[in-house]
Amino acid sequence: MSNLNKIADRCEAALGPDRDIDCVIGVAIGRFIAEPPRYDGGDIRYREGNSWPGQAGDMLVPAYSSRIDAASTLVQEGQDWTVGRKSGLSFALVDGHERRGMTPALALSSAALAARAARST
Repeated sequence: MSNLNKIADRCEAALGPDRDIDCVIGVAIGRFIAEPPRYDGGDIRYREGNSWPGQAGDMLVPAYSSRIDAASTLVQEGQDWTVGRKSGLSFALVDGHERRGMTPALALSSAALAARAARST
């Protein structure tokens, strides 16, 4: 199972929005790089490209697990997608990959990551 599929499963199993999942997604898709702090103490820093805008921790990473607009950026160009609600759970379908989640953003993140994993094989 690919790393993207493992993260997609983690999104499906999440009980709600989770900043750790957001950061894991950002690194897995190659948008962010996780590094130890540049100064003494503190949390992991996430940077985008070579720029350090001066923010620490996860402030730069989009809220993929809680915001549908952020989750929709995980859908790749040319992929069809939809999000809905069925039997008390949210679901998303991205290029034939249906996933569920506690929130629409988690479901869409999960489905988009599963579709990315399928494209990369």
